[in-house]
Amino acid sequence: MKSQEIAIHVNNVSKDYLIAKQSYQVLYSLEASIFQGEWITLLGKSGSGKSTLLNLLAGLDSPTSGTITLLQKDLTSLSETERTVLRRHAIGFIFQSYNLIPTLTVEENLKLPLELIGRTASASEIKKMLSEVEMDQALHKFPDQLSGGEQQRIAIARALIHDPSIIFADEPTGNLDDQTSYRVLTWMSRLIKEHGKTLIVATHSKSVTAFSDRIWHLHNGALKEELVS
Repeated sequence: MKSQEIAIHVNNVSKDYLIAKQSYQVLYSLEASIFQGEWITLLGKSGSGKSTLLNLLAGLDSPTSGTITLLQKDLTSLSETERTVLRRHAIGFIFQSYNLIPTLTVEENLKLPLELIGRTASASEIKKMLSEVEMDQALHKFPDQLSGGEQQRIAIARALIHDPSIIFADEPTGNLDDQTSYRVLTWMSRLIKEHGKTLIVATHSKSVTAFSDRIWHLHNGALKEELVS
């Protein structure tokens, strides 16, 4: 459920990269707030800086200037170790390429985020999560035994299994056909609402916007919000 409590606040954030001794500015003085329980869709062409912004918001990279506050913690003042601990507990990730570990079964892939925070996953916990993405029969299968849509459903389950507050998704339907993409987005929407999570999706696909609370466009390094009807 959406609230007026801020999950992420971006204050005057810019990002530069140094390439061949020349500085290139990718993001320019961004200002934004994301409220808890929102689905934010970040649209932009390839190379527009969507993944860069997602990495900054998740604390995987640091801005050249400005500050980012995530769950009332200033990411720009934390050490790399502190950001890693925060990510493991408070953040889930969904990727275009699924990023499931091929040598682990579905059960083992789901246990991993819990093991990283020192928790032991119970059999009932794993089965409940698989049931929520309608993959009850996949427990002992390996990723290469699943279709792309099935792998992405497991990736969604993995992102939620440790009960994070915020989910980041980078082109989560980029490898799926239109019909499978719609089904995956429907599962994501239902699960995010049921679990009360905040979701930020970076994509170039406008089909994602139908599920969004707010839509941001990233163009020439600047953010512009589109009104949702």
